[in-house]
Amino acid sequence: MAVIAGAALALTACAGSSPVAVNAPPGASSMNVRIGTDGDESKPMKVSYTCPGSGTGSVCGPETIEGHWAKTLNAPVGTALWMQVERADPNSSGTTPNCWISDESGGKVYIKDAKGTCVLRVEPAPPS
Repeated sequence: MAVIAGAALALTACAGSSPVAVNAPPGASSMNVRIGTDGDESKPMKVSYTCPGSGTGSVCGPETIEGHWAKTLNAPVGTALWMQVERADPNSSGTTPNCWISDESGGKVYIKDAKGTCVLRVEPAPPS
């Protein structure tokens, strides 16, 4: 229960601005997206993100990583994906790692944030 409440609070806190919306392909009930960070290989980071398909507000992580990291997620239509990257040691110096969410190929970046928090909402395709 604490994890769900924490995820809901994190999503609310990180979504100060509206999430970036992207339309799923026509007729699709979900779409694949990539989440990632272009982190510093010399400084460990923690990554947490929404676990799509595992219940409302479920959070995966934090995973401790170093350097560039990416993961493909299958997001159902109507899902808000949240991702946060932070330094594993909050006392270490340096900038906050960035985060990004892109299409499955990584060719089209939907959102990139230099402060380490990204939110994307998968919407149904518009009527044709």
